[in-house]
Amino acid sequence: MTEAELQARLALYLEAESAILISQSYSVGTRQLTRANLKEVQDEISRIRHELAAIRQDGGFAFSTTIFGGRR
Repeated sequence: MTEAELQARLALYLEAESAILISQSYSVGTRQLTRANLKEVQDEISRIRHELAAIRQDGGFAFSTTIFGGRR
């Protein structure tokens, strides 16, 4: 995905999060409806933000190396 596509997707997930926080469930006539799972939406927001950060760093995915015990 491009940065613009990820930004658009993030905006949608942020709107969904707001809707869930305002009201997790609602009624339409006699029907009771429940919105998406808040944790799943927040996890996806986090994933998208990480992906955007990676794209912004040199245009690709970033990685790091951990050295345990002082040896490689």
